[in-house]
Amino acid sequence: MNFRPMRAFGAVRFGNEMPTHPARHRRSRQPAWNAWFGEMAQIPSVIGADVTVVGTLASSGDVTIEGSVRGGIQATGCVTISERGKLVGDLEAKDATIRGRIEGNVRAEKVTLFASCNVKGDIVHGRLAIEDGARFEGNCRPSQSPGP
Repeated sequence: MNFRPMRAFGAVRFGNEMPTHPARHRRSRQPAWNAWFGEMAQIPSVIGADVTVVGTLASSGDVTIEGSVRGGIQATGCVTISERGKLVGDLEAKDATIRGRIEGNVRAEKVTLFASCNVKGDIVHGRLAIEDGARFEGNCRPSQSPGP
């Protein structure tokens, strides 16, 4: 990343980071507003390693789980369970990338199980990829419309 200071809209920013708040843009507000929220929409929500969520987690974007979730996850984007992440409950998403532990059912258009994962439950998928060394205990079946 480029770390040399730059001037943008009257404020100092570094490289390609997020522009200043749209209210500070002196010309047309619409382009700055789109730039502000366009970049924000691409950043996934992260459940940190020291966080435990109890209940259903719903998201209209991408989610990365580094901590633990006790309940379900429903997302229209990609859900990633990191190596230290744990889910006890069902997962429903467009894409599911699993590197950690899941005790529950997975329903997604594309499911990827990595070598570090441990899944106990059923998988309903459009596409399924299982890396050598992944642990999976349950049933899996393809479906024409598995995602949310």
